[in-house]
Amino acid sequence: MKRWIKGIILAAVTVLMSYCFIAMPVQAASSGFFPSVSASNYIRGYCYRLNELGNRRAYVYTDEACRNRNSREYVSALSDECYIIRMSSRYNTVYVSYPTTSGRKTRWMRTDSFTDKTSASKRYATSGIRTYKFASTSYGYGNISSGDLVYVYETYGNFTRVVYPLSTGGYKMAWIRTTDANSYLRTYQTISNGNYVITSAVGSSMVMDVYAGHTANGTNIQLYRYNGGNNQKFQITSVGNGWYTIRNVASKKAVDVAGGVRGSEINVQLWDYNGSDAQLWRFYSAGNGYYYIQNKLGYYLDVRGGSANNETNIWVYSLNGSNAQKWKLSSTTVISESSTLRISGQAYPGTMNQGSGFTIRGTISSNYKITKVRCGIYNSSGAAVSEKTVYPNSYSYNVNSIDSYIHFSYAKPGTNYYRVWATDAKGTKLLQNSSFTVNAGGIPINRVITVFNQTDARWKDIKYGYRDSARRIQAYLGKGGDGNSGSGCGVLALTNAIYYLNGTFIHPSIIASYSLNNGYRINGVGTDARLYKSFANNRGSSYGFAYVTETDNWNTLTSYLKKGYVAICSKPGHLMAIVNYNPSNSSYLLLDSFPTYSRGTKPKGYIWASQSYLKNTIGLRSKFYVLKSTK
Repeated sequence: MKRWIKGIILAAVTVLMSYCFIAMPVQAASSGFFPSVSASNYIRGYCYRLNELGNRRAYVYTDEACRNRNSREYVSALSDECYIIRMSSRYNTVYVSYPTTSGRKTRWMRTDSFTDKTSASKRYATSGIRTYKFASTSYGYGNISSGDLVYVYETYGNFTRVVYPLSTGGYKMAWIRTTDANSYLRTYQTISNGNYVITSAVGSSMVMDVYAGHTANGTNIQLYRYNGGNNQKFQITSVGNGWYTIRNVASKKAVDVAGGVRGSEINVQLWDYNGSDAQLWRFYSAGNGYYYIQNKLGYYLDVRGGSANNETNIWVYSLNGSNAQKWKLSSTTVISESSTLRISGQAYPGTMNQGSGFTIRGTISSNYKITKVRCGIYNSSGAAVSEKTVYPNSYSYNVNSIDSYIHFSYAKPGTNYYRVWATDAKGTKLLQNSSFTVNAGGIPINRVITVFNQTDARWKDIKYGYRDSARRIQAYLGKGGDGNSGSGCGVLALTNAIYYLNGTFIHPSIIASYSLNNGYRINGVGTDARLYKSFANNRGSSYGFAYVTETDNWNTLTSYLKKGYVAICSKPGHLMAIVNYNPSNSSYLLLDSFPTYSRGTKPKGYIWASQSYLKNTIGLRSKFYVLKSTK
């Protein structure tokens, strides 16, 4: 009898202890364990590990401490998607909504039904990542987007438990492959505000550079050998939450993803700061002191093709971990010793006839390395007529080295100025400012002719709309899918016309971006000629030209050409520039960005031809868009 009573007592104690063990609430999870949730902003997810629940069921409880349950109520781990709508502040429990045959119910569940961790680390996704309901690739659940803030919990086998945001609101609790977690979940780096040189891993001396030191909106960002110029220095400033602006120190303009377009192979340019996602950047460690620099649109600063050559384009691209996407930041320093920067042996013309040339001379020297030289001709208003900027990175520089770039023949009648600036570690100094007089004349017919080809490697791969109206076939400035000329003739026609008109080079990427952003690229057709008036009216002042008129009269065109104006012209399917007239033989100078033997423009890229040849052999239309220089 006593033995029987002892057995009953022992069994009762065992049951009681078992109950106490099961019901005892564990310490509540740490603050920030889950993102903030509510009945309308909840976490969707399935119960924990697929094979760890013997009967693949998770219990639900009627009380916050998870002590009281109905054995007939449970969550099926394989099929029931739960919504976590509240976390207990006292216990390691969560309030969930789960499906039943009669609709969704709300009950309490133990947090370890979903994860056995009581804290989480936070990382940012640097690329899209596939997610799964369970720790198996057989159960797809969705995708983490690049830039998402991800809560990271435990690993299990080859998988890692995470919570990530949904674009529609709320979150998902899911599994991702641990290899993806290690590759694409990173903690962004904190960068001290300051001025930096940004060096590419493709070459130890190759840095981010603003094309030719220009400051206009749309100026291209490229790779160039370090020379110490201000166009290679950038101010990095925090704007909060791990995002930074990157601004060129010379222009104060922001490094910007052209058009705010989200995608790979989108160009990077200078633009007035506007606080848009196109101008915000984060830095992630790439190892060995390098960073991946991600734009808020989700893509990374990238050197096109990984080339270490001067003037290689910089654009954005999806993360691939190559050296083309790794950048090192080096703070700039200021040297306080005074400079001996000067020029000697210089020369300039006193009086010359319009269209005449002159050879420049002079040696610049300094006790510091000369990092930048700008030399040019300027009209009485101070606008550049012809100029060239170089980056010697030496203690001495002979300006005769750039004589071929300084075109005195471009100078208009009246007073003009020949000026030379130089920059060293102490700053920039005007070394020569000499006036000269130009007697009246016109654009000389024997001047140097430069034609920029649309298949030039510097811009041929820049995307430019689509070759079909259905937007299936990508178009490029100079690379056609079937080996043809591409779609950039309308863009390069303007580049060539303005360069001949006043010596100003407008990078084709600037014109292409403007055309795309303002609806002048017609997919399947080409460039709308209204581009030229619009670009001139909105951007022409930055490049020294203005729109004059549209005419279909050859005599009117000829009179404008005699004044030194130029025009855009076309034949079916192709736009070109007509830029000069020779009265001695009644011929016109035609510039062709995609020269052919059939038009007579190959190999030079231009032809002097009669009106009859242009109309009957080439097929030139009688429609001209006239432009003039304002320099």
